[in-house]
Amino acid sequence: MALIVGAALAIALAIVSWKAGDPGASARAALAGASAGEVMDGAVVGDAVRASMRAARSGTYTVTLDSITNRGSFVANDAGGFDQELRMGDDEGVTMRIRDTVYIRGMGGDKERWAKAGPGSGAAGSFYRSLMAKALGPELMFSVLERSPATVESLSSAGTTLRSRLDYADILNDTLAPNQGASTGVVAPQPTDVTLVLDARGRPMTFTMVNATGTTVTTYSGWGSDVRIEAPPADLIDPIR
Repeated sequence: MALIVGAALAIALAIVSWKAGDPGASARAALAGASAGEVMDGAVVGDAVRASMRAARSGTYTVTLDSITNRGSFVANDAGGFDQELRMGDDEGVTMRIRDTVYIRGMGGDKERWAKAGPGSGAAGSFYRSLMAKALGPELMFSVLERSPATVESLSSAGTTLRSRLDYADILNDTLAPNQGASTGVVAPQPTDVTLVLDARGRPMTFTMVNATGTTVTTYSGWGSDVRIEAPPADLIDPIR
């Protein structure tokens, strides 16, 4: 029965893709038509998940590492990505990414002011923009998926579970090297096991990474909720040079 449901969904998504010329819909069709044990291009899986999340438009998530839990939210923007906000456990530290500009509250110990890294920022600002473009909320999931094949572990009418393995340090080093030089700040290898669980609509439920550092679990919910992410007041912003 699950295979019949999956095949029907794949056909429906393929028709939508053909009519709209939407590569995201093509990826969703490929994922919906996958079989247990199949090894998929991680980038295709990422495109499928991104398309499903954009269809929902917005949502919330928590990121838990050991006993620390941070809370985030996101909303699709007109640039094809997501505007995001991540609040640290005590709410004293907040990071926002609005299109290609990053705002960080509490940097340097001041809990009222925001540091800003946007287009035209110097080396330090460029570093933060690059890091948050790959490591904040859903973007981390997409960065991981595009770097390694993903194996379909199980699928049913309720959803799909995929597994992958990669060196997580590659993501950080790609950010560090262009901004600090390959000889400084390079992160040691971190072999990482990844598990992604999707719901019946192809949206992420949990994204788990396990390596020597610990286990990080990102849990998604609140699909379609009222999420508003707006830039801080101009008089509280300090540009990062």
